[in-house]
Amino acid sequence: MLYGAYPVLLDAPNARENRMTYIRMPSAMHKLERADESFRPVIVLAPAGWGKTAAVSYHYRNKSVLWLSGLSGQLDSMPAPDTIRRGVVIIDDISWLTDADSEAYILELLRRGDRQVVLIGRGHFPSWLSHIAFDIDFVRIGERDFMFTSKQVQKLFENAEAPLSDAEAQLIADIMHGYPPAVKLCLTHALQGQSVNRELFADVRIDLFHFYEKAFFDRWKAPVRELLLSVCRYPSFSPALAALLSGRQDVAELLEYCRNIGSFLERKSPEVYVLRDELLAFLRWKQEILWPKARIEENLRTAARFFKSVGRIPDALYYYKQAGANEQIRQTLVENAMRHPGVGQYYELRGYYESLPEELILESPILMAGMSMLCSLTMRTEASEKWYRALADYEKQPLRPKELRREASIRLAYLDIGLPHRAGRGLIGIFRRIYKIHQRENITLPEFAVTGNYPSLMNGGLDFCDWAKNGEQIARFMGKPVETLLGRFGKGLVNVALAESGFERDTMSPYEVVTRLNNGYAAADHGGKIEMCFAAQGVLIRQHLAEGQYPTAVRLLDTFSEKAKAENAAHLLPNLEALSVWLSLYAGDSEAQERFSDDVPNVHADFYIPNRFRYMTKLRCLIAKERYAEAMDLAGYLTHYFTEYGRTYLWIENELLKAILLYRQGFDEWRPVLLAALERAKSYHLVRVVSMEGGAILPLLIESTDAS
Repeated sequence: MLYGAYPVLLDAPNARENRMTYIRMPSAMHKLERADESFRPVIVLAPAGWGKTAAVSYHYRNKSVLWLSGLSGQLDSMPAPDTIRRGVVIIDDISWLTDADSEAYILELLRRGDRQVVLIGRGHFPSWLSHIAFDIDFVRIGERDFMFTSKQVQKLFENAEAPLSDAEAQLIADIMHGYPPAVKLCLTHALQGQSVNRELFADVRIDLFHFYEKAFFDRWKAPVRELLLSVCRYPSFSPALAALLSGRQDVAELLEYCRNIGSFLERKSPEVYVLRDELLAFLRWKQEILWPKARIEENLRTAARFFKSVGRIPDALYYYKQAGANEQIRQTLVENAMRHPGVGQYYELRGYYESLPEELILESPILMAGMSMLCSLTMRTEASEKWYRALADYEKQPLRPKELRREASIRLAYLDIGLPHRAGRGLIGIFRRIYKIHQRENITLPEFAVTGNYPSLMNGGLDFCDWAKNGEQIARFMGKPVETLLGRFGKGLVNVALAESGFERDTMSPYEVVTRLNNGYAAADHGGKIEMCFAAQGVLIRQHLAEGQYPTAVRLLDTFSEKAKAENAAHLLPNLEALSVWLSLYAGDSEAQERFSDDVPNVHADFYIPNRFRYMTKLRCLIAKERYAEAMDLAGYLTHYFTEYGRTYLWIENELLKAILLYRQGFDEWRPVLLAALERAKSYHLVRVVSMEGGAILPLLIESTDAS
């Protein structure tokens, strides 16, 4: 509910006159009593309606009090401190103060220390009080000290002769979050014969909105009202978005003003502001009353364009949909489909793609290719091939515009290389064919990240185990043709591929591996892509780890993580996290492993092929935490994917982990599973896939050797 938690009055036409039945709030009263005992100043901060003034008035009802107010922006009176004959000075509405003399007057009262001073406000702790707070220990009272509990709700209703059951009182306390006006409005409706149910709460919500109008909205300056109405459709917003939506240049000043006059706006960071949920609901209700539909839709379209410009495509599409901007949705999906899966947000946008009319998709080669890729990434291979065939048919239709048929040809070539379920079959021939077309017709492939955002090239977007059998073959067939076709994505490719092949087969000295990786990294870093840098760094980390240089491996990872963040490579962060956790397994960081295991989605509910490194890392964490049943379930699911999609390296790795799982649980099946994995690794000359398992695989190797 709106402001969170607690309050005070049953009836409050004038709290200061104390003509009310007051329900005592123990926490607030305890703090006020503590302030009296220690003669410390008090500051009470909570949004409108929480009963701040009522609580203070009730506590000091039998004392001589001087009341002052800053509601007008300055104190309504500033008597000379020496002339004040009352022991308690209560200053209400301090959040509205903008007058420097009034602030100085309050600071003087606090410094003198010869009067009990109580300050009441709505916003955050005032900045003009911050420096004195180092010397003066305020007793601070906030929302939580005013919250109605279910017992206090019951007492309120009993006093009004409208008794509640324990369950009803608890429901009101929970739904209304203990907010005093909300609880009182519940009582009002109950006294009119309404039952405590959803209908009552809906009615109370509208009544609250009318309360907010008078309590604070009508008191805000017009620029503040316009600014907040402009951003109320968005759970969080930046100053840049607020400026764009409101058309104002003084947004920073207005946002700071809002934080001073109420607790409804929270600054999460310099670029992220959040309005409290109930205020968002109120402002949207008010916006729909004050703004015509066309203005609201333009506001949503403007926000969508902003989110699109900063790469927040799911948010952009959501607000385009809210605005009914169907053409902008289609165009955004086309633009996303032009990107490779490493940066294109296929999975996040799958609902939008799948809601497109089929006839609309069939008119666009880019959308057909995007649908084929999306289906392959989510293991719907038949649907993927259906869209591939539709694209191939489109290419052959002579009545189609020539430029669109050319686009279809390029997209088909792209899918021939990049569709995950094709398992990289016949890639050498495909690359040769496309390279010849490139030379003849000067076509350029769409962006294609051969690494798949993986810390590896051989086991990246595609599985290149077949090519690892002969390192020279990699240089010959992944050389100029592939680097030319891939453009910036191919920079450094040959060096990284040869180094990784030499590392995996243990046919290259550590010096040569490191040298080639650094050369590949440098090439990618100067005119290439950060994805290739990540692949090079991933192999380099494994090389140092294989040599027992764990601290060096950690430093490399930390340095590259900073680079990825500095270059806004958000698409690499999930696998960077997985690599960090994978590395932590060697150090026994139990907390990181537990957290990662729980964060990675369950494959049965949310399987997405680009997450394979995260799934494999989760599998290792589950084994390390002895969560064997979960681990076996995950490994079994991944076996199907690795087999169907021809992921040889991952299949071997997964079988080795399954063997370890079976061995640790005392199942004899570990032996044939291990031997099958070893035979497959041997046929591809892969050594490191076994040796990097270290002590976990060693007992199995010893027992299987002894048995033979």
